[in-house]
Amino acid sequence: MAHIKNLSNRAYISGSLKDKLSRFEMYRYSFIYAPTGYGKSKVIRTFFKNYPGYTVLWIDAESSREIFWDNFCNAVKMFDNTLAAAFKKIGFPDSDYAINEVINLLSIMNSEKFSALLVIDNFDNIFDDNMCRIFAASYLSTAVGLRYAFILKKLTNQSIINLITKDDALGITKKDFAFSQEDIEDYFRLNEIILDKETSKDIFNKTLGWPYVVHLYMEAYKNKHTDADKTVLDKAYTFIENNVWLELSDDERQFLATMSVFSSFNLNQCMKQTFLEEKMCLKLLNSIPLINYDEHTRRYSFNPMFDGFILQVLDEMPVDEVTKITLRAADTNLDDGNYFEAMKLYSHSKEYRKIYQHNIDFIDIYPYVIKQNKDVFTDIANHYWDIEKEGHYEFSLIICFSLLMFNEKHMVETLLTDITSDICKDSVLSDNKKNSYMAEIQFIKAFTEYNDFGKMREGFNIILSISKSPVNIIADGFPFNYECPSIMMLYHRKSGALDKELKRLNSVLLIITE
Repeated sequence: MAHIKNLSNRAYISGSLKDKLSRFEMYRYSFIYAPTGYGKSKVIRTFFKNYPGYTVLWIDAESSREIFWDNFCNAVKMFDNTLAAAFKKIGFPDSDYAINEVINLLSIMNSEKFSALLVIDNFDNIFDDNMCRIFAASYLSTAVGLRYAFILKKLTNQSIINLITKDDALGITKKDFAFSQEDIEDYFRLNEIILDKETSKDIFNKTLGWPYVVHLYMEAYKNKHTDADKTVLDKAYTFIENNVWLELSDDERQFLATMSVFSSFNLNQCMKQTFLEEKMCLKLLNSIPLINYDEHTRRYSFNPMFDGFILQVLDEMPVDEVTKITLRAADTNLDDGNYFEAMKLYSHSKEYRKIYQHNIDFIDIYPYVIKQNKDVFTDIANHYWDIEKEGHYEFSLIICFSLLMFNEKHMVETLLTDITSDICKDSVLSDNKKNSYMAEIQFIKAFTEYNDFGKMREGFNIILSISKSPVNIIADGFPFNYECPSIMMLYHRKSGALDKELKRLNSVLLIITE
């Protein structure tokens, strides 16, 4: 569905997917599994239409087991009437005897007259433990000319997964069906729409290449909708509700709602958040569609469009329950050192105390001081005055300097004034600690003069008269040159004054490193 190219009603198949599908001849069994909306059936039909050298037989298992078995036996008749009769006599295998008989028949079934591929669509409907035993036992048979392809929404049986992992069976997953950024550009081009790199990247980030949703974006652009995102969201959320959400159990829905507040998470975080044992968490993570797993980071995440739908569901839940879920996730992220994720969740829940009283290194926050996160930093800064610091001002200084990087100079000056006042009045702090904080504040004040290097130097010189301790709350996590490769390009303003500014720079660096 999602892969259909409107102009010719042909499926779009990327080069990488075509290469993967072409490997089916190397295996007896191919398992093709991906969630709804990945165009599995349409792609397979298109790819194997008129495939040279193979007779392709298609069975749809979206029926009863008995009907499926009759269709299977009829397919076998095309190359061996005797075997077909034997399969018919056994019936759908649901006992140890029947299973062993089917395994024996599969091991001798071959076709020397022609090569055939039997495709079984909607295989989820009949793929039980007995079927798994059959295929796990018969994959090594050297049947001549016969191949099988099974199309499923998901694959959870470990014995079959092990076959794929060991390269004894072919596995084609949602990663293979998903569009890359280049695929998105090519798909739009085939539909007479030219995308620039920025737009194709944006669509990819919002969909992770989910073909159905990419198709919705293509239609929105083709029909020149003024708000493509809203048009796509409305259709995508309706699709998700009808084809994914309603098929889940109540336990699965609760699990998703509980984990949806994480941008990404590991197994340990999942167990903390859900209060479930490891085995149950893994079962849910592996069985629910549209959950992604990164083997390198060992972290899980949701497809962004799916996550957006679940968050919408979360908003409709009782406020107290949502608050508990969100704060528990914030605490888990804070404990695990995912500080910005914790900040977002505390901000969303209007609970700022823990983040202000926690000792966080600026080096962990600095990568997130970017335009799309400004609202989070601003919201937290605006609640500085609502929180009792109890002697902890590290995060107050970090949030203050972060706002400076967002060019909120007036807000920074206001915060610095009030932080200074609060530190002076804080009875929990020793004089040495107060002086240390004052030196850090002076460090930030010096940076407020970044347009005048001379004034910055004067500001840094004051630090030595306040405290002999090194300033490290900001300095340890922030590059003095704003990551600019040339200090002179960053600060040089007057032609002919380069030598003078170089001397100033050297003196400042000496002060900071002392």
